[in-house]
Amino acid sequence: MTGNERPLVSVIIPYYNGRRFVREAVQSVLDQTHDSIEIVVVDDASPDKEDSDYIGKLADELGFKLIRHSANKGIGRTLADAVEASSGDFIAELSQDDLYKPEKIERQLDELTTNDLDAVYAAGDVLDHNSGQFRNRNTARTKEIVESGTAAERLKHQNLPCISMQGLLAKRSVFENDVIGIWRDYLLDDWPVNIRLFERYRVGFVEGPLWTSRTHGQNTSVNICKWLGPQIEVVARMAPEHLRAEAVGNRISSMARRLLKQQGSSDQIIRLAFAGLMLTESRQQHTKATRVLDKIPSGKRKAIAASKADLLESILASPQQENTQQTSTGTGWEDLGRSIAGIVLTHEGDRKIHEIGRVFSSLAGTIESKGGSADQVIRVALAALMLMSDHHDEIMVADLMRSVGVEDRNELISRKIRILRARSRPTLKSIFRV
Repeated sequence: MTGNERPLVSVIIPYYNGRRFVREAVQSVLDQTHDSIEIVVVDDASPDKEDSDYIGKLADELGFKLIRHSANKGIGRTLADAVEASSGDFIAELSQDDLYKPEKIERQLDELTTNDLDAVYAAGDVLDHNSGQFRNRNTARTKEIVESGTAAERLKHQNLPCISMQGLLAKRSVFENDVIGIWRDYLLDDWPVNIRLFERYRVGFVEGPLWTSRTHGQNTSVNICKWLGPQIEVVARMAPEHLRAEAVGNRISSMARRLLKQQGSSDQIIRLAFAGLMLTESRQQHTKATRVLDKIPSGKRKAIAASKADLLESILASPQQENTQQTSTGTGWEDLGRSIAGIVLTHEGDRKIHEIGRVFSSLAGTIESKGGSADQVIRVALAALMLMSDHHDEIMVADLMRSVGVEDRNELISRKIRILRARSRPTLKSIFRV
């Protein structure tokens, strides 16, 4: 493509108190080898006056379009507003602290037009801002999954490495028909979009790397607990019904692993890991969760596991009972993620985990009242029990499980008890940990 044939590409950049790196981000777009580009930056009501003033001056200096929100709308609505203010034939996104390689847009346009695609993802590398070192991601498995046509189904369970909004370039129609609606409806701006694109469009993947993710102490991803609700929302709404418990369990187990890496509360890590074990059935997820638990001092892990196992054994000895709990207005799969996100914002410490457990208890009751599968009721209720720390609420969950038919509940509960008993015994690694 040369001269007037070169299509206009709109690069949208959401901005919020981002003066530290945004000049480099914008300059990386201006330095593209594809020279037909417009840049649209939306300031989502940055509260810091210096940041707000800075982006205005930078817009005047570098000549990009700047839109300002009078009140904070969140990342999804900010991106949607940016697209609606743009005019390009193709659209790409860039975070305020990340960078494009000079050939990114041109390489993706060539891939898209050559192969008659609707969208193209590109892999990126990672820059550690403190050390100045770059790290490449392993792209081989992602490329294999994309080329096999199974990316949509895989994404409904878990994210794929290198499939990121920062690496996406797509036709304007893709954004107008599907992406904008998702941005205005979901808490997350990237994962549900990735699923929808692979479901409905011809999507390619370039191994690259064609862009750079910058890690630093102010990344929004550092505050990991805030992402638990939004991530659960995606899988709870988009995974097939029979796989929702498994997919949600994967997200909970992942949060336990990330908290362990950040040296978070042992109690929270234990409860999340056990909840993941209750929801999931795959050997891979069980291995990951048990590895987390084995790195926690055995005293804390053993006490929680033994207590929960004792309560579950009392359920096994009980006949089926009528459920007298009111569940008609309880939490459903559709609003599970938003309910959890609200709790994370309003509760602190270990109480936050207990309140999330109450949400899962409400979900289990809703599933039962709507005639859902006994397997889902039990697995969700078991997760609630693991997350809870209040005995009164634990008894309510136990009563809910007693309302499920003995044949439907006892085999599953017995298997989960064996998992808890195995984790209630100390390991050599935990015994000798200082």
